Amino acid sequence: MLRRLATLVLTMAVQVSIVAALATRTVMANDLKIAYSEAGAGTPLVFIHGFPLNRHLWDAQVQDLAADHRVIAIDLPGFGDSQARGGSVTMDVLAADVHAVLQQLRVERPVIIGHSMGGFVSLAYAERYPQDLRGLVLVSTNAEASSEKRAVAHRALAEQVREVGAAPVIDAFAPLMGPAGALDPALDLRARALMATASRDGLASCLVGMSQRPERLKWLSTSTIPALVLTGTADQTIPMAASQRMAAVMSNAKLVALEGGGHLLPLERPARLTAEIRQFARTCPPTGGAE
Repeated sequence: MLRRLATLVLTMAVQVSIVAALATRTVMANDLKIAYSEAGAGTPLVFIHGFPLNRHLWDAQVQDLAADHRVIAIDLPGFGDSQARGGSVTMDVLAADVHAVLQQLRVERPVIIGHSMGGFVSLAYAERYPQDLRGLVLVSTNAEASSEKRAVAHRALAEQVREVGAAPVIDAFAPLMGPAGALDPALDLRARALMATASRDGLASCLVGMSQRPERLKWLSTSTIPALVLTGTADQTIPMAASQRMAAVMSNAKLVALEGGGHLLPLERPARLTAEIRQFARTCPPTGGAE
């Protein structure tokens, strides 16, 4: 009885310490004040949110995985609590910002987990700094260049944002976040709350940046970095087929498709996503796949 009570008290103490550690911290990186959360110890896991969200997309994964990993969730510039970067922003620029943050925090050989636009950033990071990575988790994302139709729409939306603020982005993106034909009202409210923290500069610059992103399938076909690709079969924003094409060209990738899952798998299927990430991280060698 006393042993069980002691175990319960220890477990509660760990949970309290993790929640406390997830309070907002900031670091200067590339002359920007970048917000992040950090907790735990062990193999480093770095979480990068999608557009137009923030690091709290990953709260369920961070709180669970902090029990046996060092977890870091970053707000990209202009999102959440991070300072916006003026002018144009590319996925490579954002990858360099993430790299600068990790250097400041002395993070070595992380597994990087990116959702949607965070996946674009993760791919740019992997191409620029392959020797720094232990593994790559790509959630609801793809490695293809933006179509001209989508690029035009994103640039037009960026102009609206500059004129009237975030409302057009929230109205355009929120309905596409849940599974096709089954948008959960609670999920919709949660997604809108995350979106509402983004700045005009962050939204507009990243809309343009996403419209300019390059195709990375050719590079991925040469990469040996261990990768886990997670997709939902009912994703309206980045269809499963795009994730399948990405995984198919990679020599060291595992594809997991979640039946009925939409675009917000970290919120829709938190336990399953966490389990997949934990299992994958255990299989990644300390040196990753870089030679």
